[in-house]
Amino acid sequence: MASVWGELKRRNVVRVAIAYAVVSWLILQITDVLKPLLNLPEWVGGLVFLLLVIGFLLALILSWAYELTPEGIKLEKDVVRDESITHVTGRKLDFVIIGLLVVTLGYFAYDKFVLDPSRDAELVQATMEAVTEKEAEFGNNETADKSIAVLPFADMSPEGDQEYFSDGISEEILNLLTRIPDLKVIGRTSSFSFKGKNVDLRIIGQELGVATLLEGSVRKSGNEIRITAQLIDTSDASHIWSETYDKTLSDIFAVQDEIAAAVVESLRVTLLGDLPKTQQTDPEAYSLFLKSKVPAKRFTKDGFEEASRLLIQALAIDPEYAQGWSALAVNQVNQALWKKVDLEEGYTRAQASARRALSLDPNDARALAMLGVVEMYWNWDFVAAGEWFRRAREVAPGDAVPLTALAYLTADFGRADAAFELLQEAVDRDPLNLVALGNLASANAKAGRFDIARSQLEAGKQIDPESAYITGRAGWIEMMQGNFEEALRHADQVESPYNVLRACALHSLGRFAEAQAELDGYQQRDTVHAVGVADIYVCWGEVDRAFEWLERAYEEHDPNLITSRNDSNYQILHDDPRWEALLQKLGLSDEHAEKIGL
Repeated sequence: MASVWGELKRRNVVRVAIAYAVVSWLILQITDVLKPLLNLPEWVGGLVFLLLVIGFLLALILSWAYELTPEGIKLEKDVVRDESITHVTGRKLDFVIIGLLVVTLGYFAYDKFVLDPSRDAELVQATMEAVTEKEAEFGNNETADKSIAVLPFADMSPEGDQEYFSDGISEEILNLLTRIPDLKVIGRTSSFSFKGKNVDLRIIGQELGVATLLEGSVRKSGNEIRITAQLIDTSDASHIWSETYDKTLSDIFAVQDEIAAAVVESLRVTLLGDLPKTQQTDPEAYSLFLKSKVPAKRFTKDGFEEASRLLIQALAIDPEYAQGWSALAVNQVNQALWKKVDLEEGYTRAQASARRALSLDPNDARALAMLGVVEMYWNWDFVAAGEWFRRAREVAPGDAVPLTALAYLTADFGRADAAFELLQEAVDRDPLNLVALGNLASANAKAGRFDIARSQLEAGKQIDPESAYITGRAGWIEMMQGNFEEALRHADQVESPYNVLRACALHSLGRFAEAQAELDGYQQRDTVHAVGVADIYVCWGEVDRAFEWLERAYEEHDPNLITSRNDSNYQILHDDPRWEALLQKLGLSDEHAEKIGL
């Protein structure tokens, strides 16, 4: 061993190793400095280190096998020992090593006492800015990690005719997750907006502002079903959890519960009580229940009627199916809100269906919310409506329906700040929902934040350039700012019922005959809202005619009447004693607001 060590020193292998190590350290320091300056990827440092290790081994082998002589580099075995000058080369290497050590110590001192304090300060500042930026965008990490969107499951059935079933399963899992307080769940409108689109999962996560996505597929053949579910991390599209279930139709409820439990476990969600469970029913009744969702979302007279038929068939099979009754209540409320049935008939039926649902399941959030809607839009009992909405939010804190309804109620009483917070939360829960986005934009406009309102409506146009709802809202904002030509341009881009906006814009431009024609056309429509006529007379400044139609709206029980207090155009009526009398009759006075707790 002694002879080997002596030979290593004689051939200057040890000196070469020391010199190489010092040079390598300097190269790694320079690489570390240049990486951020040149915006080099992180793997560059690892590559440099690997190359230096390989070079170190080569340097040792070469220094052992070769020797530097006056005649050049020769193999060590070809050099006569008495003629070897390794001792001279060694002394030169000693000076090189000393010089490199001086440079190294100088750099170390400069880095430690000059660069280090300022660099640490810059690092701390950069870190704080990054943390602040991320918190502003996503909230703290704990909240961000506990957010999810449920994408519509793909229909993989042999005939491709089970889309209603795959969509329904997705929606039911979503509704199940909304009942978990510690979990942020994106609403159906936003989640389902990506249906049929080949969009990168990371981009979907960014647009919806969630840390995870639940996607999957359903294959149904007769009574046999295969459900595949995957929980995806949106930061890198990696799988957190996945599972495949081969079951029969009667097992579908247990599968939904298992998927929800897997999500809760994977995201480490804190439960305040037991994990919510899917309500079970007869498989055939459940299939009819899922089928009813498709026509109900067409929002047409025929669609509502078809949905009701399917739900009534399901309830004939299982009269104790609470979720079927609450779905029927939702459908009947929509029939009334869209004036597809007699209002009293529609709201009375909806109230009965919701109460039946609650008799079977006191914690049915949709039934609770629908009773609140009936109280607000038909009975005009806003105290009761507020109580129902709050109960619904307690049961399903992630459900956007009671949240939005409570926002509307708050706005109806002119409580702009409180309504704005609720509307903002509704948009956070359902960021691609155009109705929620349009309502938030209107709230900003009424508060004088027109630039913000316009940017939000522009975002809505990016989601759906053909949306009449967004275009109409944009037109009303232009009216509020006195941009009548722009308001008319927006009104001309959509079909009725924007006769009201068109009539207001034309009158403000002095085109009175055309404005009157719009009013006449509106009054001839099948679904005339008395409040819409009052809106036109308010725009025209005809106060007496406006009150005449507001009284008619009260007699007809027009549900749109309750939004009048929150309408900025109605300011011209506020000094008239008839205005306060109307608010008292409606139950929209400040006294009523105090009873509700607004």
